[in-house]
Amino acid sequence: MKILFLDHQGVMYTKRHPHPGQLDDFDKQAVAILNSILESDSSIEIVVSSDWKYWVSLDTMCEFYIQQGISRPPIGYTPKTATYNWQQLAQQRADEIKSWLETTTTTPTVWVAVDDINMTQHLSNFVRITETDKGLCQKGVKEEIVRLFNSIVL
Repeated sequence: MKILFLDHQGVMYTKRHPHPGQLDDFDKQAVAILNSILESDSSIEIVVSSDWKYWVSLDTMCEFYIQQGISRPPIGYTPKTATYNWQQLAQQRADEIKSWLETTTTTPTVWVAVDDINMTQHLSNFVRITETDKGLCQKGVKEEIVRLFNSIVL
């Protein structure tokens, strides 16, 4: 199994941040790119690392993914941090990903995290979105995700 840790804001959702608790439509092109990544390898599963995990249950998020046309709903969320510290968000998000990896019952063969928050110094298998108005559609992002999935062996 391969894991894609997926942020939403600035990655799948390219408009202004929605009101907390409100799930707003993902960018259609980002959905198409995500689907092409998922279809390229049937062993890739999604774990939501986005703060949208605080808004709804995993079941509701899975239904939302299906409504958005995503071919595979997420299998889980990274752990929710009790106290969010916006000044250390990169470290906190990276720690949530590491915690998920340490506590999962099925060890992934490969994982990649995609986010617009710069976690480069905290995670090795990381793809950063710098153009949040393009998100997953940013030039070279899909190729980098696929390259990491195909080149990293844990």
